[in-house]
Parts: sequence; structure tokens; C-alpha cells
Amino acid sequence: MIAKWVGIPMSILVVCTAGACYNLFAYFQQIGAPKGYSSTTMTAIKYTVLFGYYLGLLPGLINRALGDTIALFIAAFMAVVSFTALGFIVEADNMFAEISMLVFLFTGAMSGGIATIAAIVTPVKSFPKNAGILIIVILIGYYKIAPYFEFAIRSAFFEEPDLKWYFIGVGLIQALIFAVGAIVIKEVELDASIENMIKKYDVMGLLAYVLIEVIFFCAFYIVSLIYENWFVGGIMFIVVLVLNFLTVGASFYIVYSKAKSAGLKGLSLNKEKRKEIKFEEMLGTPKYLCLAFSSLCVIGITCTFSFNIFQIAFALGEIDSADNLLDAFWGADMFGRIGGGLCAYFLIDSINGYKWAIGAGACAAFGFGLALLTEPVGGVFLFMATLLIAFASGLFWVLVPSIVMEDAGETNFGLNWGFTLFLNVLGMLIFGEFFDFVYEWQAGNDSGKCSGGSCILIQFIFFGILGLVAAGLCFYALGEDEKGEKKDDKKDKKSKDRGRGKDKGGRDKKNGKSKSKDKNSKSKDKKSKSKNKSKSKKK
Repeated sequence: MIAKWVGIPMSILVVCTAGACYNLFAYFQQIGAPKGYSSTTMTAIKYTVLFGYYLGLLPGLINRALGDTIALFIAAFMAVVSFTALGFIVEADNMFAEISMLVFLFTGAMSGGIATIAAIVTPVKSFPKNAGILIIVILIGYYKIAPYFEFAIRSAFFEEPDLKWYFIGVGLIQALIFAVGAIVIKEVELDASIENMIKKYDVMGLLAYVLIEVIFFCAFYIVSLIYENWFVGGIMFIVVLVLNFLTVGASFYIVYSKAKSAGLKGLSLNKEKRKEIKFEEMLGTPKYLCLAFSSLCVIGITCTFSFNIFQIAFALGEIDSADNLLDAFWGADMFGRIGGGLCAYFLIDSINGYKWAIGAGACAAFGFGLALLTEPVGGVFLFMATLLIAFASGLFWVLVPSIVMEDAGETNFGLNWGFTLFLNVLGMLIFGEFFDFVYEWQAGNDSGKCSGGSCILIQFIFFGILGLVAAGLCFYALGEDEKGEKKDDKKDKKSKDRGRGKDKGGRDKKNGKSKSKDKNSKSKDKKSKSKNKSKSKKK
């Protein structure tokens, strides 16, 4: 049980450390500007890192084939090699360096993706009764803020670092933390009766981490994102990561003492698990495919909105509010992950997760519709649209992994969720390029700047339609899910009847005779006994 609880803060630390891999594209775009990289190279840098970081298919396959521990060791090796190579490439200036740069950017970004999936999948298996709250609120929340960890530390303590040695140092630190994570983060299997007994106490312990997370995120949002005091933000990050480890003691004491007083049993492998469905089977499941492609639509269009928020603000004459809009997007996204995620978790018995996904898709569509009213009505509509679009994005980020785990179990979760991550980044690529193409076409000049509502009209109409399409796909998936539940209920009733030893005809399965026959045989026995008695009396 100690290992079970230590795995949570260690997973958080691994996820936050892996965020440095996401920042690689920002680093190399800054480096590329003075080196004169072409726009094609700059775009290649961006999507190479995004695909490496979010390419959940390959990390999911590694996780399933080799296990979480080996996956983290592989991530550690890839991190130290790729970041060290990138440190030397920073000082090079030739075409070979550009080609090798993209190779090591992809490798470095993927090391973060492998570590993140391994760090999220493993503790989920240790909390089978409360995996939803662990995924929804805690780990996916830190997944969002992870890139700020490295940025806050760098801004706080390394204003102008020597990039060569800085990259080498970051790679070594990542490798060390990933390797320690491989040793510390373990799947813990308890007896099913113990899991049932301690599940409500587990929720209390997990909510302690949620409280720390919410306080930290609110403080970090105000101090770092709004007032841009990155020194304090970096210190806060370090403090909260240490505090998460200290919370292990309190959480473990509460759960263990309650379980012990209730009669703690010995450890065993008799673990109660969800229905396990492999990735290959999930690809043939309509509701999974609908959920995956609705995620492609919603995450693709909402992230495209956030990536291009300055161009959008400029086109609509709200450039002075662009920074505030970006901060508002971040805050609403986090509220969707934590607030919406908590509601979805605690109301899961009464509100199916697919219904939340339907609402999130409709929310995104409505947000893009409101944004179109900015030019004729006012900037407040762009602000409201930003909140709705960001909330839909955050809600989808936490709903999809939770639904996937509930539908297919923990064992194959890494690969099943990894496929949706891959589709997410594919959506960012497709809709991001579509937005840029239409924006530049409407601009009609070499500057790339476009002014007026027509600059974003086509994109936002299209994105709104895609939001409704995503809602429709989730509605279809809801119907398929409800059909599946009815079938499962029928199967459970049949199995219960069989468990009682009876089939449809009322026969006893052990001796294959019906009750009516048994009664007749008993009556015959009674008659024969009475006849024998009467004969004996006559004699």
C-alpha cells in the first residue's frame, strides 16, 4: 500500500519533467530565427515535436509489449541521448545539422511521450476502484501544466543559459527522474475484498492531492501567467512537488488505519478488474471509433484556436486583449479538466460519460458561433467564445481517457488511449494548416497579416460544424454503449440463474432432473412405503 501511494507523486514528477520535451519546438523556433531557417523548416520543427510528444500509438505499443518499467528506462535513455545531441546541434550550422535536428527533436519529444503514458498508466492499475478520479483530475491536470515546469525553472534560475550545456543538463535530469520512476512506480494488486473495503478511503486520500493541485494551479495562474513572476512560479512548482510526496504519509495513514480497523486481509492476486478489451478489438468497436474521431475534431479545432489566438485577435480588432484571451483560455481549460472532470466522476452513475462528451462538442460549436459575432457586436463575445472553446477542450482531454478505461480496462489502457492522442495531434496538424491556409489567402499579401471578420469566417463556420459532428458521433456512441449495457445485464441475469443451479426449464443441472419429476418420485416412494407398511400389518 505504501508503494501504491508513493506512485502518485512520483508519476506527477515524471509527467511534469517530461513537459520539457514539449518545449523543444519553442526553443528551436527561437534558435531558427537568427539562423535563418525557412518557414517550411520552422513548421517542420513544430509538428515534429508535437507528433513526437503526442504520438501515443508507439509509446502505447512499447508500454504494452515491454511493460511500464522497461518503457521508463527506454524513455530515460532516449532523453539523455537526444538532448545531448541537440546540445551539440545548437552550435552547428549546416544542412546535415537541420536534418539530424529533426531526427533528435522527434526522439527527444517521444521520450517525454513514452514516460508520460507509462507514468499515467501504472498508478491507474493500482486504483481500480478510483482510477477515474486519478486520471481525470490529477494526472491529466498536471499533463496540461507540465511544459510550464521546465519554463518556470529556466526563467527563475537560468535567464541566459549556455544552450549546449543546458540541453545536456536537462537530458541528464530527465533520464535520472525517469529511471527513478521506473524503480518507484509499480503496479500494486490488492485482494478484491480489500479494494472494496478501502475505496472510499482512497477517495479521501486522492482528494487531498486534488486540493493541493487546485490551490497550486490557481496561485500559479495568478502569479506566473497573469503577473509573469516566473521566479515565484518556479519556487511554487518545486514546493508543490515536494508537498505531494509529503502527502503520501497522511494519505497512507488514513487508508491503512481504516482498513486495519475494518479487518485487513493479506495480499493476493485475486484482483477485481474491468472488462479487458485489446486495442485490435477496440478498432472494430463503433463507439470507440466515434469517440476517437470526435476527439480528433474537438481537440484539433480547440487547440488550433489557442495556437492562433493572436492572429484571431488581430483580425477582429482585439489585439490589445490577446494576452488576456490566452490567459482566459488556459484558466477555462484547467477548469474544464478539474471542475468538469470532478462533476463527471462523481455523477458517473447517473450521467453517462458519453453525454458529457456530447455537451462538450456542442459547447465548442456554440463557442465558435459566438466568436463570429465579435466584429458586429463587441469584444465581449470573443472573450465568452474563448471560455466556451477552452472549457470544451479541457473536458474532452479528461473524458476520453476516462471513458476508454471504463470501456476497455486498465491493462490495454496505454495503447487504447494512445490512439486517441495520435488523432488529437493529427487534428492539430490538419486544422492548423487549414486555418493558416485560409487566413493567408484572405490576407492577400506577403506580410501574412489579415484584418477583418472575413479572415476567420470560413474557419470558424467549419470548426463549428465539426463541433456538431463530434457531438453527433458521441450521441451515436452513447446509443451503442447503452445497447452494450443492456446485453451485459442480460448476460449477468443468465449467469446468476446458472449460478443458482437452474436453467430455463427449472431443471437441476447437477442431476439433470426437473423438480416435477423429483416430486413425482417422492410421492411414489411414499406410496410404496405405505403399501409395505400395510402388508406388514396384515402379516
